[in-house]
Amino acid sequence: MEHAHKEEAQYFPNPERMDKVEESMENLEKVVRERNRAYWQLETGKSGEQEGEQILNEL
Repeated sequence: MEHAHKEEAQYFPNPERMDKVEESMENLEKVVRERNRAYWQLETGKSGEQEGEQILNEL
């Protein structure tokens, strides 16, 4: 697979890089969620997040 990428002059994604990208995206999601929570608290006095509920399923 790496050889095919080299033949077509495309970069082969580094597994370590993919882990870093995934971690960065999780961090971005946390920051955006925190910003949205702060915005809703300023505007409405509530967090704006929906309360989650765990439902166990037999499947």
